[in-house]
Amino acid sequence: KTLFLCLFALLVTNSTFANTSNVDQTGISNEADVDQNGTGNISDIDQVGNLNTADVEQTGNRNRATINQQSSGNGDFTSRNLNGEINQRGDNNVARIDQLSDNQRYAHIDQRGNGNNGAIHQSGGSNNDADTHQEGNGNRARTTQKGNGNGGTDLGSRSASSTSASIRQTGNENVSFIDQDGNFNRADFLQIGNSNFGSLTGIEQDGDGNDAQVQQIGNSNRRAHIQQNGTRNKGRIDQNGNGNRADMHQRGILNDGDINQNGDGNNSDIFQTGNRNEAISNQDGSDRSRITQHFGDDNFALVNQGVGANASVVHQHGSNNSAIVNQN
Repeated sequence: KTLFLCLFALLVTNSTFANTSNVDQTGISNEADVDQNGTGNISDIDQVGNLNTADVEQTGNRNRATINQQSSGNGDFTSRNLNGEINQRGDNNVARIDQLSDNQRYAHIDQRGNGNNGAIHQSGGSNNDADTHQEGNGNRARTTQKGNGNGGTDLGSRSASSTSASIRQTGNENVSFIDQDGNFNRADFLQIGNSNFGSLTGIEQDGDGNDAQVQQIGNSNRRAHIQQNGTRNKGRIDQNGNGNRADMHQRGILNDGDINQNGDGNNSDIFQTGNRNEAISNQDGSDRSRITQHFGDDNFALVNQGVGANASVVHQHGSNNSAIVNQN
């Protein structure tokens, strides 16, 4: 009877922590594909070489997937089209994609469930594209990109060589963050649900010609944060719900900031430093707005607030500045 119980416990343990996959590839034009169906699965893919493609799909709970891709830096071939993709279904999953190459990298994470964690890190080159899609409650997503868009010197062209990061979250109490370091970067995240923690959600960009856009749809969203350092930056924050707060910092030349909030208890701050900046804040509810522009010329600020005990403060330092405030 004791032997039977031991064998039974061993079978239960093995079935609980069923599948484990590990793929290591070194060379040129490698491709790895892992498909796991069960619970407690762990997958790891390491690729060192050129033109590698990795695809991991897991169905179940407590799955963990990691993809590491980097260029070899040897021979006549360079890693130009690294592709990492992870699809997970279930709860409490962890997905991470690390890419280190010269240029042209794509990373995609798709998680459906609750309490999932997705992270994408791209560094070492340009032409990067990162996409994270999460559906569920209590999920966390973070994207970090370091590199330049080397397609040309025209910062206004927004050529195909620019880097891009996107996060889509649907559910409640999700957390999102995007960090970019380089030129010609574009960041975009969308949260749909209630009580999304905007206080832990933000987009930070360091470079030239950056574009950031944040949209939250739901109730009790807090602090959507955009910080940009460089020139020709654009920031967009759009929140629809109650208890929202938006924060934006821009530093450089020809910056554009826009905050639109609909709901109750909204609070908006825009801070711009540079020349020819434009800041617009539209709020509908019990709103407060503060726009500060200084150390530049030809700045423009517009504040429109309605429905509630609204308060607005605008500070401008420089020349040829214009401020228009309408409160209802």
